[in-house]
Amino acid sequence: MGYSKKIKMKILKHVDLGITPIESIAKIRKIPKKIIYRWLERRKHHDEAGLENLRPGAKEIQINTTFERLILALWHQRQRSSHKIWLNLKDIGFLVSERQIQKIYRKHTLKMSKRSRPSQIKFVKYEWPKPNALWHTDWTICPYTGKQLIAFVMSRAASTPG
Repeated sequence: MGYSKKIKMKILKHVDLGITPIESIAKIRKIPKKIIYRWLERRKHHDEAGLENLRPGAKEIQINTTFERLILALWHQRQRSSHKIWLNLKDIGFLVSERQIQKIYRKHTLKMSKRSRPSQIKFVKYEWPKPNALWHTDWTICPYTGKQLIAFVMSRAASTPG
């Protein structure tokens, strides 16, 4: 669980007063005392700036402005998805990740892909008012034996609420 800088400052102010031991403060706040000691150390070395919450994960990579202009020029030449531009650049010899190209797309509000997802197809039950009213036939060739297979599926009767 992350704590805001304001809460960290409040807890450390409580520690600075020296009235309550750190162990008790940790127990009351349900925080491991190790974390409070870590906050004290950070504040000692970096003042209040050391208590800022840092984003977890890899550091943000600065994108080269020349490369950014190249991506924009390629996109304006022919609007393509970030994946297709990445493939083209990879063929030329650029060793940049597709995610970096997507960041440029987002920064300049360019479309990632022209393709839109097809709408969801509704499932319709395979029922008819009377049994044997509808038959379905399907056939295929078995990939293992090479023989033709045929299947007959009979519709079932719709159940009536009762």
